[in-house]
Amino acid sequence: VDKGSKKPRGIVTSADVAHALVEKNSDLRALVRTDFPTATEGEQLHDVYERCQAGLPVAVIDEAGNLHGVVRPRDVLHELANSN
Repeated sequence: VDKGSKKPRGIVTSADVAHALVEKNSDLRALVRTDFPTATEGEQLHDVYERCQAGLPVAVIDEAGNLHGVVRPRDVLHELANSN
């Protein structure tokens, strides 16, 4: 998250870290993915689900692009499965 604007700059997954440890790479900057899914707070879960297909967490942002939270794909699927 950018300190001044609170906009998300990238994500690092636990799988990325595990792979880096195997490769003996300790440079966190090299692990940051800058192309990651986002959703706004008011979106419906079925719309967010489409962005979960890559298995990456979805950054929840406001209209200005500021980070408000993160949603894991499994949590979206769980909520959709239990919404009936």
